[in-house]
Amino acid sequence: MSRRWWTTRLAPHASLLGQADPRVVAAIRQAIAESVEASTRTIEYARWRTEQILAAEHGKDVVEMPSRATFYRLFGKLSRGVHVTGSARTRRSLADQPEGPFRYENVAAPGELMQIDSTPLDVLVRLDEGMPGRVELCGLVDVATRTIAAVVVRPTTKSVDASLLLARALTPEPMRPG
Repeated sequence: MSRRWWTTRLAPHASLLGQADPRVVAAIRQAIAESVEASTRTIEYARWRTEQILAAEHGKDVVEMPSRATFYRLFGKLSRGVHVTGSARTRRSLADQPEGPFRYENVAAPGELMQIDSTPLDVLVRLDEGMPGRVELCGLVDVATRTIAAVVVRPTTKSVDASLLLARALTPEPMRPG
């Protein structure tokens, strides 16, 4: 009995949408996109609209519609988080939201991606004029190593602080003036 290790097969990659016709998937996505600004619809309306889109693009009865259960499954997967059949107010509100300010970056090397952030400190300090006041902490953080490269504490953060942070991060301590 010999083992043929060179002929091993990889498991097939299963799609989240199964073996659905890509034309049907595209039509469902179009029906979902059309429903964002419309009043609340039912899944049966989405099924009817998908049939209309397929007939307009490919001709009547050219693309076979999936069964009702399969369509409901596909529709559920494609409309997750969009509230197509839910409240119109919620659907429009979610559609009007801007993209989030943060995204995940794949960073491999230190210094490849640095982030600057500032936050007010809840501390009362004596400023240069001798008056008490609040300050802001502005820092430069390396995303790859999650280390703080430089920090500045100022009464107000300005764009000059960004260049000061960069200078402090790139200049070794013994080489700094003063």
